[in-house]
Amino acid sequence: MSNKNSQNIVLIIFFIALALRLAGITHGFPFIFHPDEPALIRSAYGIKFYLNPGHFDWPHLYIYLNYFLYSAFAFLREILTNLGVKNTLIQILPILWDQELVFYLISRVLSALIGALTVFPVFTTGKRLFNDKVGAFAALALAILPFHVWHSHYALIDVPTAFLVALSCYFASGILKGQNVQDYIGSGLYSGLAASTKYNGGLSLITVPLAHLIRVISNKERWLQSKAFVYLMLALIFSMIGFVLGTPYSVLDYKTFIRTDGPQGALWQFSNVGSLPVSERIPSFINDMLYKVSENTGYTVLLGFFLVFAVLLVKLLMRKTTKTDTYLWFFTLSGLFLMFYISGFEKSRAHYFMIAYPYVVITFGYLVDTLYVYLDSKIKYISIVMMAILFGLPFYMSAKNALTFINSDTRVDMYNWFTQNVKEGDSIVYNNNELKPVMEKLLADTSKSDDISVDKKPSYVVLSYNDDVYRETFAFLKHSGNLKPLVTIDNEFRLGPDITIYKYQE
Repeated sequence: MSNKNSQNIVLIIFFIALALRLAGITHGFPFIFHPDEPALIRSAYGIKFYLNPGHFDWPHLYIYLNYFLYSAFAFLREILTNLGVKNTLIQILPILWDQELVFYLISRVLSALIGALTVFPVFTTGKRLFNDKVGAFAALALAILPFHVWHSHYALIDVPTAFLVALSCYFASGILKGQNVQDYIGSGLYSGLAASTKYNGGLSLITVPLAHLIRVISNKERWLQSKAFVYLMLALIFSMIGFVLGTPYSVLDYKTFIRTDGPQGALWQFSNVGSLPVSERIPSFINDMLYKVSENTGYTVLLGFFLVFAVLLVKLLMRKTTKTDTYLWFFTLSGLFLMFYISGFEKSRAHYFMIAYPYVVITFGYLVDTLYVYLDSKIKYISIVMMAILFGLPFYMSAKNALTFINSDTRVDMYNWFTQNVKEGDSIVYNNNELKPVMEKLLADTSKSDDISVDKKPSYVVLSYNDDVYRETFAFLKHSGNLKPLVTIDNEFRLGPDITIYKYQE
């Protein structure tokens, strides 16, 4: 693959990734249903008044970056106002002058853009150690990774953290090839910046000594070298510099930073995730791989990752490890360590595993390239079938995710129906807390309950169901004779729960 062709291919992959992530980026508007999005937006906007966010449950780098964008946008909007085009633009893009939603939109677009940009460090890492095709296949896998696409639609910190981990991975991969001080410093610095975006991003620092160790063993270098020790220390020092650059108040306000008695302190966050007993960690890891991470990576990607790991083990036992295999050991061990460590948390949320994605997709990219070369030489077109199988399922899942965001949220449709039909003095009883943000905006008297009060009969009853709320649990069922269904809003390919609106009749 020529250099120009590889550049064109990775650009196409980038635009595919960006399209999947921008599709439906205004989902839920005018409501914000994800509980964590307001924390980022309010913290970033608050920098306008005080540089210290005042809490360390999240580090501050991404908060500052968002504030910088808000300021740049406000400056640009002021210029447009002074040019006299506000009235024209507000007719075309009214959200630009919505003092709340526009900042959510900016942060979501930033998240989508960073998510798509992650294909570049993934590509260059694969190219650096293997070849252009490995890099392209790895970048394509990242572009269509279902959970990465899903999470890129939100103003959250996990996708930016994975981007910085991918940059750290690029420099760490250079350590495998030689003792270049820039690679040690670069990998350490980006690990620190990743930790300054989300604390678990700092786990990527372990890949620096791992890459160093693999190179020393592979090249049969001397174990004790003063230069090697200095380089490893530089990686550590620059990781701390990167963290403090992004979260300076970890030093300036260290008393709050080290608090453990509440979410204001960083150390509270570490204890909050909990830790499983040693005896439960392997079962937890297996369970997370089989159900959580496998689905989030489109099944074939994680399966390919473990297949490469199994082949490496067999070749190691047979003493047939090659130079290329040593590079693969770096990615498989890094990915396995991160996923195993995170699965040991008592609260191992799906997005915690995102820092392992760069290592997983590069391993998968190598597998795809190997299979492609082998099959293409055997049977014509069979390699294309193989590609369709390996990439088809995660792409379908990501396209489905994008469509889910494009379609209107069921709760927004419910809100629109009520604004057209509810009258002053009407009352609404609903059964699901997921509806609360919408109900609070309605003019009617609304209340959440599992039953209908004998003393106060409602005008409408709204029953909503999801994985956590089942139809059989509601005392509303005994009132079925009084409930006349008016509209049902199903959640197929949509955000939000199934919703049915009833008119209560005596």
